[in-house]
Amino acid sequence: MAVSLPNDGSAGLAVRGNRLDKAYGVGRSKLRVLKSLDIQVPYGAIYGLLGPSGCGKTTLLRCILGRLRVDAGEVVVLEYPPNTPGNGVPGRKVGYMPQETALFGDFTIKEHLEYFGKLHKMSNSDIKGRLSFLIELLELPDKSRLIRTLSGGQQRRVSFAVALLQEPPLLILDEPTVGVDPLLRARIWKHLREIVTRSTTTIMITTHYIEEARQADVVGLMRNGKILAESEPNRLMQKHGFGNLEDVFLKLCQTSDNDYDDSPPRSPTNTSIQDCDVLRADEKAPLTNNTLLASSIDDYSIDSVKDFQSQGFCAMYGPSWSNVSNTAAVVYKNFSRFRRNLGLLLFQFLLPSIQIILFCLAIGGNPRDLSVSIVNKDRGMSVGSLNFNLGPLFVQSLDNKTIHKVPFDSLSEARREAHLGHTSGVIYLPENFTIDAIERFTQCTKASNSTVKGSTVTVNLDLTDEQVALMLEQAMTNAYELFLHKATSLYAKYTGNKLNPDTLGLPVEFTDPIYGDPKHATFTDYVAPGIIISISFGMAIGLTALTFIVEKKEGLLDRSWVAGVTVVEMVLAHTLTQLIVIIIQMLFLILFVMAVFDIHCKGSVALVLLLAILQGMTGMGFGLLVSSMCDTELGAVQIAMGAFYPVLLLSGILWPLQAMPTWLKYISYIFPTTHAAEAMRSIFGRGWGLSWLVVWKGYLITIGWLILLLVLSALGLKRQK
Repeated sequence: MAVSLPNDGSAGLAVRGNRLDKAYGVGRSKLRVLKSLDIQVPYGAIYGLLGPSGCGKTTLLRCILGRLRVDAGEVVVLEYPPNTPGNGVPGRKVGYMPQETALFGDFTIKEHLEYFGKLHKMSNSDIKGRLSFLIELLELPDKSRLIRTLSGGQQRRVSFAVALLQEPPLLILDEPTVGVDPLLRARIWKHLREIVTRSTTTIMITTHYIEEARQADVVGLMRNGKILAESEPNRLMQKHGFGNLEDVFLKLCQTSDNDYDDSPPRSPTNTSIQDCDVLRADEKAPLTNNTLLASSIDDYSIDSVKDFQSQGFCAMYGPSWSNVSNTAAVVYKNFSRFRRNLGLLLFQFLLPSIQIILFCLAIGGNPRDLSVSIVNKDRGMSVGSLNFNLGPLFVQSLDNKTIHKVPFDSLSEARREAHLGHTSGVIYLPENFTIDAIERFTQCTKASNSTVKGSTVTVNLDLTDEQVALMLEQAMTNAYELFLHKATSLYAKYTGNKLNPDTLGLPVEFTDPIYGDPKHATFTDYVAPGIIISISFGMAIGLTALTFIVEKKEGLLDRSWVAGVTVVEMVLAHTLTQLIVIIIQMLFLILFVMAVFDIHCKGSVALVLLLAILQGMTGMGFGLLVSSMCDTELGAVQIAMGAFYPVLLLSGILWPLQAMPTWLKYISYIFPTTHAAEAMRSIFGRGWGLSWLVVWKGYLITIGWLILLLVLSALGLKRQK
């Protein structure tokens, strides 16, 4: 329904609550916090909401601010329900100071006011003018001072300045004087009186200091989720015959206990508040100090209230479309935090590059200096006057870079060293190795079993380190191929009889590969594309998993909601901020991979960079989801780490998917990194582009996960909001 908001404040009450009910929890754990509560706050007055801790004051304020939806009853703020489009509550028409200071410790006074000024759509000149005025009014330190360097009292005054910044018609202060010294408390009340005197601003202030509430124009005495009485302090004391509010409050509490009724919430009606509370029936009278108290707002249609409150998401959480200025303000705030910590920001830019450097240096290279026990018992054979010995020739053929040869005279001694872990295996050449090898070469099919056994090199390896064992096996195979060529050449030289080494080797020939370079192919080439995906995905999780948690703990998130920021704007702003960080991170990452470590990319570098950025954005979406779900840093870290490692292990990054059980393979296909890793590997090693199914499927699934995670993040943030 279209709404035309009034242009003036002639409607009588700044805040009206009728039969408000609010409960937390469900079932047996359900706790009613507000119980058919009625409240009237006149324009241009200081309204003191007085009550003990836990009586529901903060819950009531959050309902008035539109931060909570009441279970029953109606709330009207500045003539319309909160979250009514165009009402400005939450938004620039309300200034809010929570119980906590709700300030960023690494921000300056100026940066705080600039941030909230941008949220309230104030011009730079207006922000500058209000900044100077508030610093003088509240006797604040220099505007360039960091919040964490201020005293507790100074921080409270800065928090007060944020609430006053846009000169809102409604100012809500949640226990601003708790824990402060009496001088500062008196100064705060002096400022409140000056504000009301100079303007028509309405102020709601909660406190549990009973006597300081006497300075308010109207007090509401609250206990157990109900307003016990609501009137001018002097009239309350006069009515009940006491000289202080404390005795009045005590009497009302006793009366309330005798008449206590925790019946279920009643359906909202159009009955006036005076008819509902006999304690206030004769107390409604015009206020002093130029304040206005209207007897009712019956001219305002309750049907309109119901209509606005039934508008769903837009009514409760603000417009579904993002406001560009609010998004820009949150982006400004995020980059202000980055600017304050340039060293940390630089580290974030370089951390993925540092990780890929460590990977390239530590993973995929060939092991070196692997100690192997060598027992060469070969006695050789005499050819004329010369001794022909193939045993040392085989030992020489072993790669010296890979194998550190440790000679032993005794096989038992060599095995003992291997059992002690001093060597990785034992190579044994029997006594008649040369004689039997020559006979085996020349006789081929006629060689006896004893000849075959005598010409065989026996190898015993330590298989507890499978990767080292595989490298040793490969080194042995290469050494034997080299040995055959040397042995047949040496045999031809001494005997004049030529032997073809190809007939003695394995009847298998590896020709030119379909993809890849056989001279430079390493495990690093296989793993590197997947590692790029895992680093971009994992690093983004680490950057964002604590985003909302930190802001919630500092109180800035709640204050931003009250200033009118919507869930869509908040998620979009963090997405844009992290996008810039991720782009810089991935540029450095790809540069180090390809330029420094010479890992060749046969496909488009642009496709590689784009996929890495999209994976980073997907990780960011997951981090935002974790942050929106958790209330503590420990919980967020546990979820992020617990989810990241299964994704790393099951995405085919470290080991082929074909090695997994079939059922586990299908689970791995669900993860956002699996198809992306295969696409990245195809671009790097095969040179494939978007015309290949494997590649565009990696992009499509990544984008799908990104959208899903951002939507879930918004829903999680909406739930917490």
